[in-house]
Amino acid sequence: MGELNQFGKRLEALRKKKANELGRRITQAEIAEELKITPAAYSAWETGRTRPTIEALPQLARIFSISIDDLLGYELGNASSLNSKTEFNLSWSLRRPSLEEPSWKGVEAWRLLVQGKDIETIKSELGAHSQKEVEQYLLGVIYSDTINIDHLARNNEMATQLQQKFGLKKVEVISMHPKWLLRFKYIILGEAARLYFKSQVNIGWRVGISGGYAVSRLVYALRPGDCESIHVYPLATSPIEDAAIEANSLVGALSYRHFGHNVRGYKLPFTSLSNKVGSEISRFQQLSTQILSLAKSVDIAFIGLGDFEHKVVPGNWPEQIAEKFGVDLELLRNAAVGDILYHPVNQDGQPVPSEIDNLFRSLELEDLRRMVEWGEQQGQQVVAIAAGNQKMRIAYACLKGKYANVFIIDDELAGALLTG
Repeated sequence: MGELNQFGKRLEALRKKKANELGRRITQAEIAEELKITPAAYSAWETGRTRPTIEALPQLARIFSISIDDLLGYELGNASSLNSKTEFNLSWSLRRPSLEEPSWKGVEAWRLLVQGKDIETIKSELGAHSQKEVEQYLLGVIYSDTINIDHLARNNEMATQLQQKFGLKKVEVISMHPKWLLRFKYIILGEAARLYFKSQVNIGWRVGISGGYAVSRLVYALRPGDCESIHVYPLATSPIEDAAIEANSLVGALSYRHFGHNVRGYKLPFTSLSNKVGSEISRFQQLSTQILSLAKSVDIAFIGLGDFEHKVVPGNWPEQIAEKFGVDLELLRNAAVGDILYHPVNQDGQPVPSEIDNLFRSLELEDLRRMVEWGEQQGQQVVAIAAGNQKMRIAYACLKGKYANVFIIDDELAGALLTG
């Protein structure tokens, strides 16, 4: 009975501690409702009359944001944070507790993924109906700032080999579990890019960003205080339908989220000229030219690398363009391995002429190459962000064309580039 009493006292202390953290009273009935049991059943746990079932332990640990070991008293831990460390030395912690179901399901999905569990196991554990539902839980904990990544595992040996092989200014290779969802890998890369951004971008800098999922992960990972008094420019604009990852939208999101830190964003006019005539066309071209001219001289640019062959992350623009504007995507695939700032390139990094060139306004590839060249003397950086071996051909084309001098990638892509 003494063991039960000790557990009950620990449970009561955890509930009161959580109440203090949230600044409000938390009743036994509220915890019982979260566990989907009766208040009397939960009360019996705290008073030491009965003990919870083994199935209830993970739920209790989630509610109180601690490990099961801490819950059972096997070790002294920090009862205010749930944390995990993988074989890849990636560690994270819970920034704030929550009793809301989407939040704890997102945390649990994160914990299981970090441990290398496959998607079917995670779906089963969460009672989710699809992979998309799991991904929504994951994105929820990121957007709500529920978790904090305390340490990222880096493969410094691979990074050094790539830096020497391709003459790059800087390479960061993030070690990731092979079972991780690709979207999850990009979330991790977004955090790596955030840390790089913090270490490199200074007050008064001009920052350029492209559209795409990779760069969007950086933009939404940045927290207040990570950037101050900077000017942000889009490197391209396009008629893609996923506005959340279009460069103009990302510029807007960055400037809005960091408004109090004097972050100023500039936007390109929408690229299509179909509904513009006379003075409107002149004004459109004048604004586009002006902003893109400023974007050519940014101190640092962050770009994604487009892949024509796979649709594994959101915002794969070729399918959208092909369907909406009648572009022959198969013909494009035969000639190009992917795109950089919406410019199709072949395996050697050379531009591939295409009708899509009329659908976008963006920096030219030569502008990126010039930034890389100037980087040797003036320190300009073009940072490419990508993950997965399906990006190998377009990443290699980017390297061949000398369109980036910094790479932030995962170890899978790094291995492909070293051996390919």
